[in-house]
Amino acid sequence: MNQKDEGDKPTQQTGAPEKYDAFTLPEEFGKDRELDETTLNEHVLPVFKELGLTQAQAQTLINTYAKLSHGDATQIATAITEQNTKWTQAIAADPDLKDLKTVRQNVGKMYDALSRDADGNAIKGRAETIARFREQMDLTGLGNMPEFVKIMNWVSEAYSEGRSVTGGKPSPLGQREPGAPPKSPGNALYGPSGPISGRAVQ
Repeated sequence: MNQKDEGDKPTQQTGAPEKYDAFTLPEEFGKDRELDETTLNEHVLPVFKELGLTQAQAQTLINTYAKLSHGDATQIATAITEQNTKWTQAIAADPDLKDLKTVRQNVGKMYDALSRDADGNAIKGRAETIARFREQMDLTGLGNMPEFVKIMNWVSEAYSEGRSVTGGKPSPLGQREPGAPPKSPGNALYGPSGPISGRAVQ
């Protein structure tokens, strides 16, 4: 029998290569997903080198970690979706939030009021901050929490205009003696003693 020369046997890589080839992610991640090059080069590849992993061994480790991470991310996303569904159902069942259209209109007016000064002029930077806040509420789903919606609605009602005013005697806090200087807004609101900590103005 003719035996093959030793040189005909395929060489099997042992130890870490001088430079690792590009790694790929499992198919379930999609073709457009890529590994972060900075994280890979600074934190992952040095460990692969230290452990002496071959290209195939390193790829196996990448695949295993990717699948585990994907499973964790899926569980988190599912939990968030389920929580938001429960919150949405709770809002629909809450008698104080039945008229959700009006609630949204009130909150929209409040956001607009917060972005302007007393003269109605836009305050620099307020609109951008409010937009980022609303974006985060939508992104995280926290904007669907019933308690949050209620509180925002209460605040918005405090900002809303057109409340009815009951008749009666003129408020003594708004009166002043002839020739006396006008009272400050704080004095007119709270009286001469000033605001009382922990109590809301009725």
